[in-house]
Amino acid sequence: MSLLIFIFVIAVVVCVIIGKPVYIYLGLSGLMLATCAAMVIIFTIALVLLIFSKRKKARFVRIDLPYRSDRYKCAYYRICGDTARTGFRSDSATEGTGSPAGDNSSLENVEEYPCIYPEEGIFRKKLYNPDKECTVFLTKRFRRVFDRYAVITTIIGLVFGLGMGGLLLAMFLF
Repeated sequence: MSLLIFIFVIAVVVCVIIGKPVYIYLGLSGLMLATCAAMVIIFTIALVLLIFSKRKKARFVRIDLPYRSDRYKCAYYRICGDTARTGFRSDSATEGTGSPAGDNSSLENVEEYPCIYPEEGIFRKKLYNPDKECTVFLTKRFRRVFDRYAVITTIIGLVFGLGMGGLLLAMFLF
């Protein structure tokens, strides 16, 4: 983002030095068009990942950093390997079994996956409910999931990028 702002400032400075407002218009339009093109590319890749992902039943677990180098927190979901047959066992069902290993036959394929997009910090209590089972789309290759908010973000982002790019292109050409 800071690189984009730097390029924007350099373009404005060059256009002001030249002294032609038409160049400022063309430069800003081209920069905004390039931003919309990048947005369309990113959300198209996300849509392709979503199309080839598998639908799974999951439960929200926590909000945490996906990797140590990331700046943004994301939601984690626990997915059971075969939820149609075994379902989720509550944590109280595995407590007090007496054996060190416990009866984890239905929990053997349980894994946690982070969401592909960062979490929304504003409505955290309303969006992420750990008591309710939800449907996510698992992308095994990238070890990420699309929750329903990520699906909505992908669709709206792609439509918005295409719409804004089309408007800018129409203004640029006509």
